[in-house]
Amino acid sequence: MLARLKLILDSRLEYYQSSNLQGVLMQNIDTDYAEYLHNQRFNPYSIAVGHEDGNTVWTVTTVTKEAYQQIIEPLKSDSFKEFDIHKHQLHVRIIDKKLTAVSREALLQSVSRHEKWNHFSLHYETPTSFKSNGRYVFMPDFRLIYQNLMNKYNYIYFGRKEDNTELLEQMVKATYVTQCDIHSERFPLEGKKIAGCVGSLEVRISGDEKISEACHDADISIRYESGEQQVILNGKNVTAFLRKEEVGNMASVSSANPEVRAHLLKLQRNLASENNVVMDGRDIGTTILPNAEVKIFLTASAKTRANRRYLELTEKGEACDMDEILKDIVDRDERDMNRAVSPLKKAEDAVLVDSSEMGIDEVVESILSVYRKKVNG
Repeated sequence: MLARLKLILDSRLEYYQSSNLQGVLMQNIDTDYAEYLHNQRFNPYSIAVGHEDGNTVWTVTTVTKEAYQQIIEPLKSDSFKEFDIHKHQLHVRIIDKKLTAVSREALLQSVSRHEKWNHFSLHYETPTSFKSNGRYVFMPDFRLIYQNLMNKYNYIYFGRKEDNTELLEQMVKATYVTQCDIHSERFPLEGKKIAGCVGSLEVRISGDEKISEACHDADISIRYESGEQQVILNGKNVTAFLRKEEVGNMASVSSANPEVRAHLLKLQRNLASENNVVMDGRDIGTTILPNAEVKIFLTASAKTRANRRYLELTEKGEACDMDEILKDIVDRDERDMNRAVSPLKKAEDAVLVDSSEMGIDEVVESILSVYRKKVNG
């Protein structure tokens, strides 16, 4: 969950006074949570000071539901109307508050639907510097930017560091600046004047080309080990990665790409022609294998699927949020049912099995019953 609270202040503050507002924030949240934040490598929030329409704007952004509840909710409450900055003997009144919030999946969905999803603008409203090899550099470094964002995402949502080196290098290679309007400006930091950049960049990521290249180079096969199906991608066993939450979310987005679907269509049909397979997916019975011997449209309520997914992830020790999972499932259903290419729908000759109120054994028996009737007549 991404949330942003803008507090419009009646007093003039500058960007370099954000540390004073950091103190105000800590004074207004739960002390145990403040201590928790102090011990985190990456914090699930940020603060900034800027100006809009002649007013000072204090912006607080959070990236998790817990941070929203612990930080933004106290600040947006009606009781938080004013505060003091003792260092400057300043009494500040809050004259307005503006809150926006969106789920991670909704963000992903908005990007995938945007016709210029591979373009973005990077704005540095206050002087910004990047620390690399012990030195501050003011020119934007996309490797540092992406690496920082990846590390924060992994620590905040999964509680650990992931090896994203290959993905990082691909993103850096695919990124280039199409327009630049920045200048240097010095700002106080750690008792010194540090050079930072101010201004904006127009950036492009050649994502479509990279996805197409990945499709054409993909060699996928299936094998069985101890009775368990294993998926092999370019000689590497990737089975363990396929059920990760981020893979599931990105699968729905990337599969909307016509080139991806065309290549997967060929791969999946080849697999089915060479093996006896039970293949599941959102368009298997309608597009991939329209002549399949047996078709099952297996479904369950969004709430039931969210609960099952939550239990699956928690059993693996992965941090997750039930409300986020439910929102992701609802959004993905809507997106897949309304996409132009191979939308999610029940094939006319498929048998509907609603597993909302079933256990695993009941689901298995229901599907086997359909199979026996189809095969044995």
